[in-house]
Amino acid sequence: MVWGCFIDDKLGPIVFIDGTIKTEISVDMLEKYFLPFLDALDIDQPTPREFQQDNARPHIANLTRDWFKPLAEKYGLHLMEWPPNSPDMNPIEHIWEHLKHELYRQYSDTFSLSGSPEFIKTTLRQRLYKV
Repeated sequence: MVWGCFIDDKLGPIVFIDGTIKTEISVDMLEKYFLPFLDALDIDQPTPREFQQDNARPHIANLTRDWFKPLAEKYGLHLMEWPPNSPDMNPIEHIWEHLKHELYRQYSDTFSLSGSPEFIKTTLRQRLYKV
């Protein structure tokens, strides 16, 4: 699985996650990758923001919601509420589509790349970063 974020025109980190996302893993990932991104943005342009995510169980869990509460005061960041079973209208879907398109355009053989998730990640990293 891949996680990413953006705020305004600033792209955040892209994180590769092995296995199934559980609430604790989701919160740990937010702590490890999202907070430093948020800190950097807050220095550049402190402003109130909305954080949008879908209704996946780890996103709506009490642990996740509680994790976001202190961010409202510190950064002016509020967790956007979505009704249950709502359509996924998250703007990041457009970025994922663009990322896939560019990946296929530059490396057409990635369209049919198969193997374990670790093999695919290693192969993509080698191609993207020419390691």
